[in-house]
Amino acid sequence: MCTNIFIPQKGNNIKRYSSTKSPSSLNPNWISGFTDAEGCFTIGIQKKTNWKVQPTFKIELHSKDIYLLKLFQKYFNNIGKINQQGNKAYIV
Repeated sequence: MCTNIFIPQKGNNIKRYSSTKSPSSLNPNWISGFTDAEGCFTIGIQKKTNWKVQPTFKIELHSKDIYLLKLFQKYFNNIGKINQQGNKAYIV
């Protein structure tokens, strides 16, 4: 996710778009598109004494965008755990 995108306009006007501005709420269409781009669904299967199937959903972003992960968590009724490791932040 980029921090700033500069789009030159007529004259000296420049429009700035930034990923650092927090949306106040999320809508299902935006969540669907963002998940398609940044999300990952995984299914782990193990057999020790019994079969164990573990589905996982994960979104990993730069730690500066942790507010987006908090919005995701809030949207889904505080399900999931947000972790940070170095400059990465992710929700599982």
